[in-house]
Amino acid sequence: MEETETSNATITELIAKSMETISSEEKEEVIGAKRKLSQEDDKDNKELASHVAKHYNELREEGIDARYESRIFFLRNFNNWVKSMLIGDIIERIKKQNLIENKRTIKVLDMACGKGGDIKKWMQGDVSYIVFTDIAGISVEQCRKRYEDTKNSSKTVSRSNPNNSQRYHKRMRADTSSQMTDPNPSSAQQDFFGAEFITADSAQQRLKDLYKDSNIKFDVTSCQFAFHYSFESQEKAELMLQNACECLRPGGYFIGTTPNAYEIVRRARESETGLQFGNSVYNIKFDQEHFMKLFGGKYDFALEGVVDCPEFLVYMPLLKKMAEKYNMELVYCKTFGEVFDEYSLKAENRDLLFRMKALETYPPDPNARRMPRKLMGKELEYLKAKEVYSSEREKLGVLSKDESEATSIYVIFAFQKKIT
Repeated sequence: MEETETSNATITELIAKSMETISSEEKEEVIGAKRKLSQEDDKDNKELASHVAKHYNELREEGIDARYESRIFFLRNFNNWVKSMLIGDIIERIKKQNLIENKRTIKVLDMACGKGGDIKKWMQGDVSYIVFTDIAGISVEQCRKRYEDTKNSSKTVSRSNPNNSQRYHKRMRADTSSQMTDPNPSSAQQDFFGAEFITADSAQQRLKDLYKDSNIKFDVTSCQFAFHYSFESQEKAELMLQNACECLRPGGYFIGTTPNAYEIVRRARESETGLQFGNSVYNIKFDQEHFMKLFGGKYDFALEGVVDCPEFLVYMPLLKKMAEKYNMELVYCKTFGEVFDEYSLKAENRDLLFRMKALETYPPDPNARRMPRKLMGKELEYLKAKEVYSSEREKLGVLSKDESEATSIYVIFAFQKKIT
C-alpha cells in the first residue's frame, strides 16, 4: 500500500510540475509530449489511427450462441452494467436541472459510439437527440442499423400494447422525421429520439464543423472505453477534449470510462518483468521507451477475443487540469469496484445486474437458458465463492478471479461545465 501511494504521489507531482509552465517549449521539456510536426510523426499518427479504425471495423458481429460461449461473457455484461449506472446517474442529474430551468430536451454526443451499444441506455434515459460519431465507418453504419431497428421495435411495442408505451415514450417533442434534420425540435408528441451519424477521428477532426447544426448545445458527452486512444500525443488529447467539451451547455456533463493509469503502472511495476502483466482474460505489455510518459505512454492491450490494440495511459490529475480550459470541473472518478459497492446497494440496481447477466451463477445451473451452463474460468478462480457457498448453501452471483482483475483496471469519470 505504501509503495502504491508513493508511486501515485510521484506521478501527481510530475503532472503538477508539467502543467505549471505556460509556454509550449517548457511543457515539451518537462513532459516530452510536444512533438515536432514532421512528416514522419504525421505518418505515425495516421498509421495508428488507421490501425484502430481497421481493428474495430473488422470485429465481426457475434451470434447469440457465440456470445454465450465467450470467455468474457460476464465481464462484458458487467462493464455494460457499470455504464448503465454512470449514464443513469448523469441523466437523473440533468433531469433535475431541467426541472429547475423548465427545459425538456436532452441532447447527447455519443463520441466513439462503436456499434451503438448504448442506444437502449439512452432510450431508457428519455433523451431527445443524439449525435453518434466514431472513427470506424463500418461501426457507424452498424450503429445506424441498430438505431433504426430499435426505433422500429419500440414503435411495434407501442402499437401492440399501448399500456406499455410509457416505458418507451414519455416525451413531448417533434416528429422523428423532422428531428432527424432538426436537432432543435418543437414540443409535440414524439416516438423516439432523433439522431445523426458521423464517421470521424475525434482526435484529429473538429466535430463541430461536421454537425448538422454547428450551434447545437449538448447536455452530455459520453465517451466509453475510447478516450485513452487520444493520449498518443498532447495535440490529439487536446483536440479530443475540445470535441467533448466545447459544445456542452453550462451545467452539461462529459462522462466516460477509461483505464486507470495508476493501477496499470502499479501492476506493471509489481510484475516480474516490471513491464508486463495479465491473466487468461487480458494482457498488458509496455516497452521501456514508452513507460510512464504523460502523453504517448503506450502499452499493448489484449482482451480475450475482442481487443488487440495499442492503448495509452490517462492520468486523471492531468485530464482534470486540461479540462479547466473548457470551464470543466471533475465531479467524480470511481473505480469499477467502487461503482459496484455503491450502486449495488439499491435493489433495482442489483436486479439489473442479474437481468443483464452481469454476474455468473455459482454453482452454475446446467439447465440455464440464454447464459453459460458451466463455469467460465478455472475452478481455482472461484475459491472464495466456493467457501461462501459451502457455509450458506445459496447460489451466488460472482465474477471469476481473472475477470474481476481485468475489470478492476478501469474507472468511470464525470466532469461538469461550470454554470457562470
